[in-house]
Amino acid sequence: MARPDSRWVTVAGVAVVLLVCIRTAWMSDDAYITLRSVDNIVNGFGPRWNVAERVQAFTHPAWLMVITPVYAITREAFFTVLTLQIFLTALAVGVCCHALARHPWHAVMGVAALVGSKAFVDFSTAGLENPLTHFLLILFLLTWRRHIDGAPRIAQLGLLTSALLLCRLDMGVLLAPMLAFALWRGATWRNVAAFGLSMAPFVVWEAFSFLYYGLLVPNTALAKLPAGVSQWSLMVQGVRYLQATWYFDPFTLVIIATSLAVLLWSGRAGRLVAAGVVLHLAYVIGAGGDFMAGRFLTPAVVAGVAGVIGFASARVAPIGALLVAPVLVVGGLLNPTAPLRTGSDFGIAPTSGDFDRFGVTDERRFYYPTLGLLRVLQGKATPADHSWAAFGAKVRDERRDVVLASNVGLFGYYAGPSVYIIDRNALGDPFLARLPPKPGWRAGHYERDIPEGYFESRRANRNVITDARLHRLYDHVDRVTRGRIWDGARLRALFVKLEVTP
Repeated sequence: MARPDSRWVTVAGVAVVLLVCIRTAWMSDDAYITLRSVDNIVNGFGPRWNVAERVQAFTHPAWLMVITPVYAITREAFFTVLTLQIFLTALAVGVCCHALARHPWHAVMGVAALVGSKAFVDFSTAGLENPLTHFLLILFLLTWRRHIDGAPRIAQLGLLTSALLLCRLDMGVLLAPMLAFALWRGATWRNVAAFGLSMAPFVVWEAFSFLYYGLLVPNTALAKLPAGVSQWSLMVQGVRYLQATWYFDPFTLVIIATSLAVLLWSGRAGRLVAAGVVLHLAYVIGAGGDFMAGRFLTPAVVAGVAGVIGFASARVAPIGALLVAPVLVVGGLLNPTAPLRTGSDFGIAPTSGDFDRFGVTDERRFYYPTLGLLRVLQGKATPADHSWAAFGAKVRDERRDVVLASNVGLFGYYAGPSVYIIDRNALGDPFLARLPPKPGWRAGHYERDIPEGYFESRRANRNVITDARLHRLYDHVDRVTRGRIWDGARLRALFVKLEVTP
């Protein structure tokens, strides 16, 4: 069989992915948590969630930095973010097909695997950092391959590592085996220094984060990995996360498992990629997974598929890859809620099964009726129509100063900067994030009891909390997040850790 022109395979692959992404594009409520911070930056309040205090309520500084300049021009959230994400996804697939795949038929197989994965397609939009992570991860794998093939790329690897850590800190787990090998293989002081210097963007952000926010990690890390929840409980929920994924999206787990098997059979480079994927999966389980089915698994999908077409090509014959592609397409069609089978009525038309399993939900199915791109383009919905957005606009128009809420994405964005929101799940609340969660928690939704006097303290901007321990904690957090940045007492407080355990 003649070798096809790789350019046309790339064009066809990108076209398919564009079509699938446009048909399935949607926005999640969590995306609007970041967009509230973006809106505050653009309006001169700084990278804050509530403008009264310095709190990092977003997990992905790199994604925030990509959105902000574009949002500053458009002053529009929905189409701006989805356009950026679809563009990044197309770019990632283009690089994967044209530069990473060893043979055009391997690229065909890779595209078939990706568009069949509900997790990959669902979170190629949704407003979160996943598309940027996918693009940077593919660039990392391409650069790492060139490095181990004999063309030194240590500085580029450092820059890409820095960018991926700024997407999510836990990406370091997936990259660790490959980075360790790259540094060990070229272990000279010059290479180590070059790698260290190329990590400057990440180091600078961490220094800024510690000085400005008072933490090296996002506030969401405190909120979602809280004191009072045992590691065993998190691991049990992490296993349930995989069980829920199998219920909603079995093809994704099949793709990950198959990719790992091929990579382990494919020599040292393939095994190092596989080791990173395994470590990443272990981290996801240990952290309790997430409430969004598939979200935390997309890096494993991308690394597995890209690893197979980029590192296992000698073990995967081109004709074999071509024959596997239609099998992958059929596999992706078997799921009734698969991206290849859903259209503008997704979430409205009857589908088999529940959309919630072990506290893990099919988020796109839940939000698509009001936040799906096709439905908005067809005039059947707008983001402002969502009940949470409407409530936020109502609170803004009523000029309420302090509000207690749970689902704070759309609500917070539409409420605007003048409303101080106490987030029961503590994603944007530095005080509640340091408290243990209520019993009956759900992964990613660790609701807190509101201490007596806390609401009144926020309204009066004066500490009237009655519990002595919580009173001291409030003063400490207030000094760190609201005090003058260079105040001596505040700088000393940065090195004091206070939290309340059960």
